Amino acid sequence: MANEMYIEGSINDVNLTDTGWCDYVNKDGENFVIATAYSTNSVTAINATDPTNMSIVKQLVDAVNLGGAEFIEIINDDYAIVGNLTSHSVLTLSISDISNMAIVGTPLVNGPGQDGYLTGMVGGAITTDIAGYDRVMFCCAYNNKRVTSVDYSDLLNPVILDSVTSDTYLTNVVTCIYHEGYLYCAVRTDDCITVFDVRDPTNITYVTHLTDPVLQRLRRVGGLTTIYDNILYAPCGDSNTMNLIDISDPANLFITNSITDAVLMDRPLVTSMVREDVSLRYLVTSVYDKDGVVLLNVTDPSAASIVQSNLLNQAVLNGADDTQWDPSTKRLYVTCGVSKRIAVVKIPLMETVMATIIKTWTTAVELAATDAFGGSVADLAADQTYDYTDDVDLETNGYEGAQVLIETMLNYADRERKDPQAPDDVIVDVFASLDGDLYDTIPYKGFTVKSKRDTRTQRFTFLVEDLTHFRIGLRTTGTHDTFDYRITYQTWLLTNA
Repeated sequence: MANEMYIEGSINDVNLTDTGWCDYVNKDGENFVIATAYSTNSVTAINATDPTNMSIVKQLVDAVNLGGAEFIEIINDDYAIVGNLTSHSVLTLSISDISNMAIVGTPLVNGPGQDGYLTGMVGGAITTDIAGYDRVMFCCAYNNKRVTSVDYSDLLNPVILDSVTSDTYLTNVVTCIYHEGYLYCAVRTDDCITVFDVRDPTNITYVTHLTDPVLQRLRRVGGLTTIYDNILYAPCGDSNTMNLIDISDPANLFITNSITDAVLMDRPLVTSMVREDVSLRYLVTSVYDKDGVVLLNVTDPSAASIVQSNLLNQAVLNGADDTQWDPSTKRLYVTCGVSKRIAVVKIPLMETVMATIIKTWTTAVELAATDAFGGSVADLAADQTYDYTDDVDLETNGYEGAQVLIETMLNYADRERKDPQAPDDVIVDVFASLDGDLYDTIPYKGFTVKSKRDTRTQRFTFLVEDLTHFRIGLRTTGTHDTFDYRITYQTWLLTNA
């Protein structure tokens, strides 16, 4: 099919064996991917500007400092941070000149007085959102059941701030994600998501943990990477599910939906949001045991569904692990640990849905007008019964809605009458219909136009949206005054620029 995902290119290297995390940076008109590989103790920088002809720019292989290299996050054009599973360390890479990528600064390594804070450092999260700190990193120590906060304001001299451990809700903690003052940790052995209040990173405070059978084998490495609109996306390997967790209240997490597919979702690992706006949201996840990636529509979290799966070349995507979506190039980078590759996946559907959406207006239409406004519709009588307009059809041409202008005016005789009684008002109600034939008896929305004898014309505007058909009804509030009126509307479409 024309819109199916496809592999645009890939690169293979022995030092990409068991490649896990990756990140990307675009510099000087070129696109680079930097990936870790824990079994070869390496970090590899790749020029991916042309996915059909990718090349290795620089490779660091270092069993002492990069032992079990796992976590990587590019901070800016000059620096990246790497976490290492067997070196039990976190360190900084200089990437200002990627061809001369190198370890710089003072690595943070387990040592005297550090209480094994980084024993089995596997995953982490970095934020610039905490007051008083330029940058804070949270490190997950898989072997030591521990989460540690680190002040990374100075990228060359990190400082440990606090650390917490637990045998109950941090056994084999694999990764975490920060969101609005709270840290959400994926805990593999305890099959749970643990929440900490980290607004003060010198005092990490346990809040709660969520345990559920569908949270079996919360994976590694990037398993929690995506939060959107207070929904945390959690892929779980043993239950073959993508779980959508409501985190609106960090103290009361609950699973709002689980997408399960034993075939297509066999051991999902890492997610990336590839479309983020109000109208459309798409999520992609790697699927390790199916050697592919799956695209999901999560626009409505309660009705999330699988849209596409790319199993076109399982030899290339063998051991699909981390995913990184680059919105500037609209490419998905995938680490493939078994095939020893970095692959570039193109998602044609995103080329269409990610176009700029604009509102296109049609010509204004006069729906109804009495003689005082140059029309032929009868005046609104003083009898408290509705005068209805003709149907407005939004369905046929796919209109998103209409802007409606109402103008009312007391008839001349009623306006000039020296009457101490306050004039009647005009009720304006909008009635919806599915087919333009049978209308609701209860208004979709309604307004009251307050009248004054010394005011000639009252005008107001409102919007009608997301209906197939509607009509407008006007009536007086009393039996004393009559009115002239005019109703004009203008519809709009949402189109690609």
